[in-house]
Amino acid sequence: SDLAWVGQYNGAITGDVSERMVNAIKEYQKTKGGKPTGVLNPQERAALAETARKKQESVGWKIVTEPTSGARLGIPGKLVPQQASDANGSKWTSPTGTVQVVLSRRKEANPTSAKLAELEKEPSGRKVDYTVV
Repeated sequence: SDLAWVGQYNGAITGDVSERMVNAIKEYQKTKGGKPTGVLNPQERAALAETARKKQESVGWKIVTEPTSGARLGIPGKLVPQQASDANGSKWTSPTGTVQVVLSRRKEANPTSAKLAELEKEPSGRKVDYTVV
């Protein structure tokens, strides 16, 4: 996750060592002027963790447990400080309303993630810039 925070990794963060992760480590090492071994030494790891921590702190990153579903997710609290919950889920919103993080319970029979993602794009006036399924 630290590699993602510093912009070196874009993909699912599973905790497994993958070729994609090793390549991200090599790129990180190159950008820092180190030898691209694909394995972080303790000093590189500490520097990476500190840079990621600062980026997380700058947006108020926190892991929260959503009360309706019990799902745990990361929220950039400084960017979306307004939070509301109801029986169907929770929504975090920026002060201007232009950024929203929505976690909602849906009741469709046999839904797929892709189908639900498409349904969420439908409300009128909503412009979706980025989605992950």
